[in-house]
Amino acid sequence: MTKIKGLIKGNECIFIDIVVIVDLITKLVANTFLPLKEKVCVIGEKVCFYLIYNQGSTGGQANFMLKNYHNKNLMIVLSCLSALVLLGYILFIRKHKMHTFYKILIGIGLFVLLSIVMDWLQPLFENINISSWTTSVVGKLTALIIIYCVIFYSRLDKWVRLSLVIIFAAGIGNLLSHFYSPYRIIDFIYVEGSYELIKIGVFNVADLGLYIGILGVIASVLFYELKKRISPPTTNEKQKPM
Repeated sequence: MTKIKGLIKGNECIFIDIVVIVDLITKLVANTFLPLKEKVCVIGEKVCFYLIYNQGSTGGQANFMLKNYHNKNLMIVLSCLSALVLLGYILFIRKHKMHTFYKILIGIGLFVLLSIVMDWLQPLFENINISSWTTSVVGKLTALIIIYCVIFYSRLDKWVRLSLVIIFAAGIGNLLSHFYSPYRIIDFIYVEGSYELIKIGVFNVADLGLYIGILGVIASVLFYELKKRISPPTTNEKQKPM
């Protein structure tokens, strides 16, 4: 536990706590005082409160990708288990003295093997009913574990790291929604045009943090690449051997 705490900086802990607490309080207030599926306009028809409960296990993009699968919840759970196996391999192999080519080759082989196993298991368990609640929790836990490992076991630019911390905090906020009444994600903010722009309809504070974090990662990476291209070469780079 001490080792885990040592990986998280103090200001990052405070930031995560603030995002999670604000998200929790706003969801509880919205669920207590807002009428279900009735608009409460704040700025004309542009910005409204509209309380709904997200009953699905996935978002719109994931639903589109899984439309050809009869038991999509099973597919999501199997995919999450496969992702965790691959993550375990990466964490295990990253410090071992082995040529990078062989590490990548073994990783590709493991990915192919997991894909074959998933295709083999899916028909066997096709009739197993996995609830949307279970699927959503497994999916969010898997995503949080992966993001945690990326943040705290990789050398990242400080702005990329901060953006991923925001995404991590948002994920915790939405995961916690499954453990208090109504045991679903509570969405209550509607902004006109948001769905057309970024495919987000009614959302909550955690969702807002998620999209801010994603935009932050993209902007940070682009800024880093731009800065690297326009920065003058160092003294060592200027000196060329004769």
